Amino acid sequence: MKQYSDTSKLFEDLSGAAVLVQFFTLYLLVLIFLVGANDIQWLHADPILKILPKDITLWIIPILSLILLLFWCNVQWPTKAIISKSLKHSIYGIVAAIALMLALRIISGPYMPEFIPPEESIKPGYLLGMSAGLSEELIFRLGLTPLIYIYFLKWMRVHYAGILSILVVSLLFALLHEVGNTEQVFSMHYFMARFIVPGCVMGLAFYYISPTFIVMMHSTAHIMIPLLFL
Repeated sequence: MKQYSDTSKLFEDLSGAAVLVQFFTLYLLVLIFLVGANDIQWLHADPILKILPKDITLWIIPILSLILLLFWCNVQWPTKAIISKSLKHSIYGIVAAIALMLALRIISGPYMPEFIPPEESIKPGYLLGMSAGLSEELIFRLGLTPLIYIYFLKWMRVHYAGILSILVVSLLFALLHEVGNTEQVFSMHYFMARFIVPGCVMGLAFYYISPTFIVMMHSTAHIMIPLLFL
């Protein structure tokens, strides 16, 4: 977290991440136009996508991506050096996601381990799977995490601000999934899984590696999941 005691470095990494995540936004738009999603896939989709109606949700994601691009580029224009650094971290994130998903496939077989929520499978399809991963990164990593961190940084030391922002965002991550969880009974098991893995663990990667790394890793994982798991 110490690397972001200077918020200008954080802004540089966020602007780079906001630029490079547009490749996944473009991929999502291609899926919207060419693949689509049926009612059965929507039934199995990540609960966070169900807070709003399907058509609104699908189009809000690329719009949000563009808004965040304009916002962070206005805060810190992504220079050639920033993009170069972000590209390097993108490669690390993509490779990490592929290696992790392949290792998980070898260890657990064609089905995800039981502690992982059921939306992490092929059932939501390629479009809704990508929509979930990308929307989570846009909302929680490129949106809420830096804003909450910067707010806490006014009142406390860097490490405390970072840890507290991770805990707050992880809790919001888990709670928002429950808001959209209209078809199932509350499960503390899945609540804690969402709080710990995509919440706390990925939140730590945001600070200790970079925003670009975790954004690209999580988004790539949502391409790999329907390819590898039933």
